[in-house]
Amino acid sequence: SPIGENFRSYIRQYPALLSSTTPNWFRLWPQEALLEVASHFLIGFPLNVVVPGKEDEKHRESLVMSTETLLQRDIAYAFSVIHSSVAKMSESMYAEVKRYNYVTSPNYLQLVSGFKKLLEKKRLEVSTASNRLRNGLSKISETQEKVSLMSEELKTSSEQVKILARECEDFISMIEIQKSEATEQKEKVDAEAVIIRREEIICLELAATARADLEVVMPMIDAAVKALDALNKKDISEVKSYGRPPMKIEKVMEAVLILLGKEPTWENAKKVLSESTFLNDLKNFDRDHISDKTLKRIAIYTKNPELEPDKVAVVSLACKSLMQWIMAIENYGKVYRIVAPKQEKLDSAMKSLEEKQAALAAAKKKLEELQAVIEELYRQLNEKTDLLNELRAKEERLRKQLERAIILVESLSGERETWIETVNQLDLSFENFPLFERHKLLFSIHMTAKILSNSGKLLEEEYDFILKGGIVLDKQGQAPNPAPWWISEQNWDNITELDKVAGFHGIIDSFEQHYKAWNGWYATTFPEQEDLVGEWNDKLTDFQKICVLRSLRPDRISFCLTQFIITKLGPRYVDPPVLDLKATFDESISQTPLIFVLSPGVDPAQSLISLSETVKMSQRMYSLSLGQGQAPIATKLIMDGIKDGNWVFLANCHLSLSWMPTLDKMIATMQSMKLHKKFRLWLSSSPHPDFPISILQTSIKMTTEPPRGIKSNMKRLYNNINEANMEICSEPSKYKKLLFALCFFHTVLLERKKFLELGWNVIYSFNDSDFEVSEILLLLYLNEYEDTPWGALKYLIAGVNYGGHITDDWDRRLLITYINQFFCDQALQTRKFRLSTLSNYFIPDDGDVQSYLDQIQMFPNFDKPDAFGQHSNADIASLIGETRMLFEALLSMQAQTNSTGSSENGETKVFDLAKEILINTPDEINYEQTAKIIGINRTPLEVVLLQEIERYNKLLVEMCTQLRDLRRGIQGLVVMSSDLEDIFVAVSEGRVPLQWLKAYNSLKPLAAWSRDLIHRVGHFNSWAKTLRSPTLFWLAAYTFPTGFVTAVLQTSARATKTPIDELSWDFYVFVEEDTAAARIIREGGGVYIRSLFLEGAGWLRKNQCLQDPLPMELICPLPVIHFKPVENLKKRCRGVYQCPA
Repeated sequence: SPIGENFRSYIRQYPALLSSTTPNWFRLWPQEALLEVASHFLIGFPLNVVVPGKEDEKHRESLVMSTETLLQRDIAYAFSVIHSSVAKMSESMYAEVKRYNYVTSPNYLQLVSGFKKLLEKKRLEVSTASNRLRNGLSKISETQEKVSLMSEELKTSSEQVKILARECEDFISMIEIQKSEATEQKEKVDAEAVIIRREEIICLELAATARADLEVVMPMIDAAVKALDALNKKDISEVKSYGRPPMKIEKVMEAVLILLGKEPTWENAKKVLSESTFLNDLKNFDRDHISDKTLKRIAIYTKNPELEPDKVAVVSLACKSLMQWIMAIENYGKVYRIVAPKQEKLDSAMKSLEEKQAALAAAKKKLEELQAVIEELYRQLNEKTDLLNELRAKEERLRKQLERAIILVESLSGERETWIETVNQLDLSFENFPLFERHKLLFSIHMTAKILSNSGKLLEEEYDFILKGGIVLDKQGQAPNPAPWWISEQNWDNITELDKVAGFHGIIDSFEQHYKAWNGWYATTFPEQEDLVGEWNDKLTDFQKICVLRSLRPDRISFCLTQFIITKLGPRYVDPPVLDLKATFDESISQTPLIFVLSPGVDPAQSLISLSETVKMSQRMYSLSLGQGQAPIATKLIMDGIKDGNWVFLANCHLSLSWMPTLDKMIATMQSMKLHKKFRLWLSSSPHPDFPISILQTSIKMTTEPPRGIKSNMKRLYNNINEANMEICSEPSKYKKLLFALCFFHTVLLERKKFLELGWNVIYSFNDSDFEVSEILLLLYLNEYEDTPWGALKYLIAGVNYGGHITDDWDRRLLITYINQFFCDQALQTRKFRLSTLSNYFIPDDGDVQSYLDQIQMFPNFDKPDAFGQHSNADIASLIGETRMLFEALLSMQAQTNSTGSSENGETKVFDLAKEILINTPDEINYEQTAKIIGINRTPLEVVLLQEIERYNKLLVEMCTQLRDLRRGIQGLVVMSSDLEDIFVAVSEGRVPLQWLKAYNSLKPLAAWSRDLIHRVGHFNSWAKTLRSPTLFWLAAYTFPTGFVTAVLQTSARATKTPIDELSWDFYVFVEEDTAAARIIREGGGVYIRSLFLEGAGWLRKNQCLQDPLPMELICPLPVIHFKPVENLKKRCRGVYQCPA
């Protein structure tokens, strides 16, 4: 197909194909032909068809045409309009983006035939849905009939209940009369035994009173002591920790102090609580000798309704137990004064009671005869009552059934909206499952921009500026920077280009007149929440304010765009749903593979194993990690799984790309096969350009990423640790502390990646297996050795396990620094040992797994840079890096169309930019003349000069050639190759083409890179013309700085006749500015380097030492530095800091 990329590549590789090809031209059919063809294909195809089950409607037929003929004519006309509209839109697309969309007559025929197939399919679906709906309506009608019957039955039952209720009331009246007669008979019996009963009651009351007084108090005492036993040091520490305790806690402690005979003050309370014997003193309190004065003072507290134990428990459970103890002691003290004399009378009362029991027995016998009569009467009453309750239950049951039936009928009317919302939510969930975390905001921004653009609420020129910023190739006409000490060169380029955008004219004048006010806005922590300076706050729209923010504070762009999305579309578009693996599995079918798109540090295997256990498929799940020689095994697993209904998990598909076409064919064959309903094919693969797109299109895609932040990662690690793991070590206390430190160590290594170059010089893929191995080593060595083997643990964990990933020496030094900070004696000996300078992160006291999770839950949701030992500016640099990657991804999604809305399109813009770059590109340096003048006997530095000239000349020639070809390609004079297309896109987006970055790496945009190239070539051009080494060397200008540094060492080695491997560097930093330093430089060996910069630190010129950078000072210029080769033995060692680079 001429639309495909393969066809274009073949034509470029084999131009002779064009001369040997005969094109077949498909001319556009006229409107009449389109109508005639469509009408012909619709003949005999019924259009006026009534949905089955629906009564035929009587239509008034036209006098000229039947309804069937009218439908054929109108539908044929619609086909012709659709085809013509697509053809016109294709012409517009070619005019705007130079992309073809071929509209041919077969497309039209496919449109008509596709309509017929789709109409038949939809008729069947509508018929099925109609029958289902009619069945539902039939059920509703039946339900309504049952509702009517139940209403009648309920009415009858209600009447029966009323009749029986009246009968029960009459029967109760009769029972009362009979009970009255029985009572009179009972009174006669009671009169005969009255004297005996009085004496018995007196004896019983005396004995019961003495016994009850003690029995009432003692359970309270026991309960209070149990409550005290339940308290622990943590509960007491909770009460003691209050500086100004709540009123209830203070009152409870005053009462405790009064009982203990101490002054009721909070200071005394804290002292008493600090005593280790506090609880034992309360349990062993002498309650038999409480004075009346003490009881009187205590009563004030116990009678206070606010000090009831349950109310106190709201504030403190520990104080609740103390209040229960206070009340029990008070009750005991009161009762004890009454019980003592009664105890003496108890013995004599019991003796008298025994003598009178015999007399009482005769009276009870007569009383039992009367009770039998009364019980018979109650039995008859219960029979009537049970019958009444049964009828009432039946009535209630009917009423509830009737209510549910009514609710069912009424609720069906609103069920459709609920279903629609559910489907929408499922659609949203499945759209977000295959998105990486870093792409979710990207997706939301792109979607918002497209929605607002199509509705005319977003100007393409403003959105283009947001993505690209200001591109200034020639600064001759640019307004001067009014405040270069805080407005960087790139930021001023953004402002000057923003002034050219409609709606921003005059913003340069505002910066020139109010640069101090703008500096105040720039320096705020959250500038997106602050008002802009002067009239600009009211003048600009919300999106235009983002343009200003993008010019000066790109680190806040993601937050500002997030809020903008919330404002325009709602919060759910910035808070996408979390992957629910169980729900994804429930929505899948046997024919559909499920693929995990992997990211570093996460293995989905454990989650899949847990799911298999949940759905009882763990015994029928087979996993295989793909690689060399694994293809036959994988094929057999799939075929067995299809037959037996197994789960097959093929991990790391990106390591077996040669077998992927075979897997693609197997998946395509599965679509038409009848598979076991329990069969599932699970895949995992890292993103790879050669992975078959058809597999991705067929599969349900899910992304797996580690959680972000210290808190989330620590919770993830501890969720996989159970109580048995914590107690398996012979020294559990030591193990728990070091395990917490190990988790923090692992988390910090993972999260440090967010700081990019300030985090690690090289990004490493630390993963859970590193932590698991380290955890095993920790347990093994603590069990094996009585004294903690710090050296072995640090070496194996940091040097071997995690250190196996490290390739950079500075990163290895950082890793060793972390392990030395976390694994030390202080971590075991110091209570709440801090793991960072922040007070939030410390090793908690010994406890169970839940207590550690509770401590982790108290960690902040957003980690400050201090948690990693970083300056606050590091977070800004990290956010700027994220913003840069976000804009690069958004730019890659943009069509190369006109962004200004004028007649100048994207090609014209790139054509002019290419011309401007060509004009400003410096001329080549004369390599032959320079080499001829230097001669054969070249010094190491002269060799480096010639090498750099050769590299820069190659770059300049390649740039000029490609830019000229690009301009000719835009004009249509040459074929646009794939390389030229890449350059076209890069120039359009303001990026440096990848072909030019092969000379040296750079993160600068195209405009700044072009200006920097002029200075670089100028540095070597001036050196080549004079053949005198520069006074100040510009190290950053060298495409291979290592070669230059080695050449300096070689020069010094030859001059001093010292072996080069015995030389090292010594550095001296100048106090003076560059120009002043150049005047006072003397020959002293080595070289003087200018234009070096510090990132992540500041330089105090006066004291010649490093310092913390100022807020928002991301880059700090360094003075001239003397790079002086010295012998290793003579190198300064004291007072020197090995600064990482």
